Amino acid sequence: MVPLSTLERYRSQARHALRRPPRLTASNLLIVYLCLLFLLPARLVVTGLGGAGRPAVIAGLGLLAWWIFWRLAPGLSRPRTQPVHALLLVFTLVLFLAYALGFDRGLLPLEARSTDRFLLSLGSWLGVALVAADGLRHRAEVYKVVKAVTLLAGFSAALGVLQFYGLDLVPYLRLPGLQYNLQLVGLGQRGGPGFSRVYGTQQHYIEFGVVLAMVLPLALHRALFARSKASARRRWVLLALVASAIPFSISRAGFLGLVVGLLVLASIWRGRVLRRAAVVAVVGLAAFRLVNPGVLGTIRSSFLNFDNDPSIAGRREDYEAVAMYFWDRPWFGRGPGTFVPEIYRVLDNQLLVSLLELGVIGTIALCALFTGMFGLGRQVRKLGRDEFDVHLGQAMAATAAVALLASFTFDSLTFPTFAGLFFLLLGLVAALRRTIDADGSTAPTQFSRVRGAAEMTRGLR
Repeated sequence: MVPLSTLERYRSQARHALRRPPRLTASNLLIVYLCLLFLLPARLVVTGLGGAGRPAVIAGLGLLAWWIFWRLAPGLSRPRTQPVHALLLVFTLVLFLAYALGFDRGLLPLEARSTDRFLLSLGSWLGVALVAADGLRHRAEVYKVVKAVTLLAGFSAALGVLQFYGLDLVPYLRLPGLQYNLQLVGLGQRGGPGFSRVYGTQQHYIEFGVVLAMVLPLALHRALFARSKASARRRWVLLALVASAIPFSISRAGFLGLVVGLLVLASIWRGRVLRRAAVVAVVGLAAFRLVNPGVLGTIRSSFLNFDNDPSIAGRREDYEAVAMYFWDRPWFGRGPGTFVPEIYRVLDNQLLVSLLELGVIGTIALCALFTGMFGLGRQVRKLGRDEFDVHLGQAMAATAAVALLASFTFDSLTFPTFAGLFFLLLGLVAALRRTIDADGSTAPTQFSRVRGAAEMTRGLR
């Protein structure tokens, strides 16, 4: 039994910790940003500000201002230049040039407002990526933000599961001073039995599935490297929640992202872990099919019935319909955010949208962000001093692969949760790459206390 004096000391320490305000660190600020991104419906905005008034966008702009002050204020330490700075700088310069050239051709009022909103969103994305890349001083802070990503994605997944069974709590997630700039997408239906398509707190069903598919490799990484058996149980439950919610979006993009993310992550597994993973996958699919009969069949039909699917036919028609716009301005495009669906048409392909709005040069700069994130993850895998960092680097690379693949299936940067999460993860993998040498080695046993975890992850390189 613990002595009474010891209990009183613990209680006193807990009360003191609760009274102490949280420190203004980069990791805490990024977690606040993530809360705004995941806990509030994506279509909630500050009254009177329109699409640029999303709380997460405003928070990202605040992070950009904080990063600029940090870089310019005399006497403060300045972070070293790293590869992600060059990627973001080139992307930003190309976008500003495309922005200027767009106004040079003359924009319709709706196009002008849309391109201005895009620039504000860009500032928010840059703020998040740069604060993550430069402000996270140690690997422990990177792990803290990764944990927050998985937990908040799990919250959105839980809302999606409830939506699938008819209980939509998202309309109640609202703060004073916020309003919907567009109505919530609501529960859709797809497939023969009319399954509910869910959206969590995201803007659309596709975004819901893709965002969870991006987070899945990180959730799996945390489950494999739990510190204790109790922690392992919680993390495996979270992983199961995220994985089971993806099919409820009834989205090809989400399911493809799930498969690609797992394949990229599994490419470094060996022997026993591969066999166990195969068993877990088969049992998981069987259990999901038993509990939710027909969902997987609906997704399979969406892949097999290409010729009869109007969404596939529409995507094929997009290329011919927009060819003249591309050839009119092939190098720097028509201006970021100017291919407005209300004027032209909806394009379910971010790379095609970028060719029109940013031209060939801008599309190359965008692809460099995806491939750069993948490359940084692979560098972490090669330079990691223990199994934990090796596996986390590969998980980051898997997330980048999911994001790139998804950008061929929907106009990803117009969806706020996807875009905000992608730039945050880009900054996280840059911070991990920067700190991996500075912090020294972390003993694998610290992350492998669950029996068999060390054997499962040995020889990942």
